[in-house]
Amino acid sequence: MVTLHIEDSETRVGSQRGNEPPDTIVLAIGYAAQGHLSFRHDPPTPLELENAVAVVEDAVMALSKHLPLPSELTGTGPTLEAIAAAAGKVGQGSVRIALDEIERLFQQLAAVSEGRPVASGGVPPGAAYAATLVILREFMHHLGFDSITMEAGVTPT
Repeated sequence: MVTLHIEDSETRVGSQRGNEPPDTIVLAIGYAAQGHLSFRHDPPTPLELENAVAVVEDAVMALSKHLPLPSELTGTGPTLEAIAAAAGKVGQGSVRIALDEIERLFQQLAAVSEGRPVASGGVPPGAAYAATLVILREFMHHLGFDSITMEAGVTPT
């Protein structure tokens, strides 16, 4: 099992292999407007998205040798709940979001960054949503997770 918790200035990745004690890795990337994923525009520009993807990709690729892969991925936190809401998955209990749904949300964000009207894209405003989506997409894509399950109650934010 691998757990993902994206915070304002860092991302915590927890893992456990069999009966071994749990391990936590902290990545210096988060959803806050300041820092490595700084988006100066809302929505971010295509260049800002491209730069954020590169930063996250570098951080995530180093995890592959430290995580028990393949594994189930679970996540918590209000910005992940915003992703679930954007995917149309709100409610109580466990909510599963597939990688292709995350990719669809990212493509919507990319289209809005290139000038598509925000209202037509259904993209929530704010750097926190954009940064969380980039982190989640790159994490799942590069580490081979086909879905993420949100264990806590998911409510729109």
